[in-house]
Amino acid sequence: MSFDIADYIDREQHEVFAKEIDARIDELRDLREEWESNGDSAPDDEREELNALLAFRADVEQATGEDFDMATIIPEQSFTEAIRYYVEENDIDPDLSQYVDWERLAADRRIDYQGVDLDGETVWVR
Repeated sequence: MSFDIADYIDREQHEVFAKEIDARIDELRDLREEWESNGDSAPDDEREELNALLAFRADVEQATGEDFDMATIIPEQSFTEAIRYYVEENDIDPDLSQYVDWERLAADRRIDYQGVDLDGETVWVR
């Protein structure tokens, strides 16, 4: 994989912020233009990262039918914690959270998301 999705996960909400990925895409495009204007080509790792980020962005937009910056993006390893965060922040008295089977609730909520493959790792989007 040319980039690590974990670098873009908000540690409190357990989701990926699309604006961070878009900012990195813009940064890499600017760097590419700078290299090309100097007669150089972009280093392989940064070119691969840009291509991977653009492909991921396109996959998310195709899966959700929305603009990338409107999508909710949750990596598989963070899904249960993300659902817990949303429920505790919005749906349930935090004192009652000890009675919730978070794995089961996450499995039930997963129906609202679509899986996108990211180099063999599932990322859930909606």
